[in-house]
Amino acid sequence: RGVLEEECRWINRGFIRRVTMNRPWVTAKAAVSLDGGMALANGESQWITGPEARTVAHLLRAEHDAVLVGAGTAAKDDPELTVRHTVGPDPLRVILDARCATSPEARAAKGALVFVGPDADERRCADLRGHGAEVVAVPGNEGRLELPFVLVALADRGVSSLLVEGGPTVLSSFIREGLVDAFALFLSPRIMGRNLPIGGDLTFSSMDETLYLRTRTVRAVGDDLLLEGVPVCSPAL
Repeated sequence: RGVLEEECRWINRGFIRRVTMNRPWVTAKAAVSLDGGMALANGESQWITGPEARTVAHLLRAEHDAVLVGAGTAAKDDPELTVRHTVGPDPLRVILDARCATSPEARAAKGALVFVGPDADERRCADLRGHGAEVVAVPGNEGRLELPFVLVALADRGVSSLLVEGGPTVLSSFIREGLVDAFALFLSPRIMGRNLPIGGDLTFSSMDETLYLRTRTVRAVGDDLLLEGVPVCSPAL
């Protein structure tokens, strides 16, 4: 073993993922209530956490090469996906949009990398390209894109670290395929009642199948808590 080997591997985790597995290190970021909700039943999700947590969330963006959302989030929340509440570079903006339904006027679309499926609307794809987006087709099925192909395409573009900020559908897809290397979960001291859960449509038949974090840290961020950890499904560095 070398000097501070584990610490060095952690610092270089994105590079190691890209050169050994041809995909970025994937961090799933979400804000949830005490009862596990990401949004109200009507879809409202702003703001679950306080301003201090949003500052840390923007720092996470600055620390990753790319930030990813789904078409639903891009349409409903119209996020900029830039770094504003702290100092740092803007990440590459990535949108998963199987049918190419994203509006060219969406704030995240200009200069974004938009992944579409085989059934994407070519006219809308042309509109996105005309507004400065790069549109890349990857294999997909029944409206869902094949995420391993997305990650390979990102790695081929030099992306070593990816922050997934999507809603329950996108997050559950990454979790289901075992592609999450780390979690950054902001826990709000809020009870939301009937809500949209972080797991989306994930279902498990036994406790052995559920996701478990093998390393964990918890710290206060304003009135909220930030839980960070690496799941057991993440390959060793």
